[in-house]
Amino acid sequence: MHVQFNFSLFLAIFLIATLSFSQDFNAGFIVTQQYDTIEGLVKRQSDRASEKICVFKKTNNDIEVIYNPDQVYSYGYSGGRVYISNQLGIEINRLESSFVRIVVDGDVPLYYFGGQYAYRAPSKRLYLLLKEDNFYKANISAVLVNDCYDLTNKIENLELSDKSLANFFLSYHDCLNKPAIAYMSKKVKSSIDFAIGSGISSFASSSAESSFEEFDFSTPTTPGLNLQIRFNKGSRNKLSFTTAFSFLYYKGFYIDYSNESMAYETGFDYNSVRLSIGAKYLLASITDNLRLAVHLGAGGGLSSIKNQKRIIDKIEGNDILIRSETFEINKLEPFASASLVADYIIGSQSFFMEINNSMALGKIEDGESNTSTFNLNNVAIMVGMKLPLGR
Repeated sequence: MHVQFNFSLFLAIFLIATLSFSQDFNAGFIVTQQYDTIEGLVKRQSDRASEKICVFKKTNNDIEVIYNPDQVYSYGYSGGRVYISNQLGIEINRLESSFVRIVVDGDVPLYYFGGQYAYRAPSKRLYLLLKEDNFYKANISAVLVNDCYDLTNKIENLELSDKSLANFFLSYHDCLNKPAIAYMSKKVKSSIDFAIGSGISSFASSSAESSFEEFDFSTPTTPGLNLQIRFNKGSRNKLSFTTAFSFLYYKGFYIDYSNESMAYETGFDYNSVRLSIGAKYLLASITDNLRLAVHLGAGGGLSSIKNQKRIIDKIEGNDILIRSETFEINKLEPFASASLVADYIIGSQSFFMEINNSMALGKIEDGESNTSTFNLNNVAIMVGMKLPLGR
């Protein structure tokens, strides 16, 4: 029953993630052919898809509208990438119209389309930046550096990337005292999460050998405490990779049977120190301050599992302990986890609430060929804060 519940929660998290992927919209805008700007939500797409269509809606409740390059002048994401409908394709023998991403806008604009960069020189000629034999460096050096010799030392380390090229073209405009602006995706910062929370755990084990029955038991849901420190390494496309250290402490006593003269009790203690790696994906920005993400992780934990059985005799209103047995093991156990994370941003501070579901599996051996298999399910609600660590 506990395993079935655990898998149901895993399935629910994956379903929410799948639905959110299909609704991946960010704050943005479109500019009509009459140069009117309409703010709203723009769907996040791959580079190739972004060059073909723009998917736009004014609010979350509105119907999606698909625009091709002949219907709007440009579109983009607030504080991020910008695409413009242009006829650059004709200059490289492409007949179909397409959106072109503007990396740097200025007197000498830098574009990205069809998997390659290009810029329009002061002569208005379009130059493609080809990677073969570092031809792009010779091209830029011959055409642009003549206008600003201060840029000569930057050519050698120039790379075919948004950041490297944008910095060079911005420096070129600065050298000529010309205005320019770069449009690039906001880079996700690395951060560290501190979280504390409480939850419930359930433990169940079973053995095929009757001589190993001391670890044949299951517990009802047991309350406990979760502590977690998680390092987030920022990446592209709203994906970050994580390394987490966590501590779980769960303890409970349960009355198996009781009457006026006798009581049977079972105690359960579970402590675990865990290390895991995983990935966190930003599903959607609900508002400017509220974001929803999913986190998946896997790792191992050093755990202590204790089962205590007590028999109590009730004599004249007094409880007398007749027998107490404690069985304890320390195990390295693998586990997997799935979480839904809601991040709330207030100014420069970021707080979050997380619903975490983890499942650990393992075996217990007594050294005499007796084996018991166990599973431990944990569901916890945690709250915490996020601290930036830099880029």
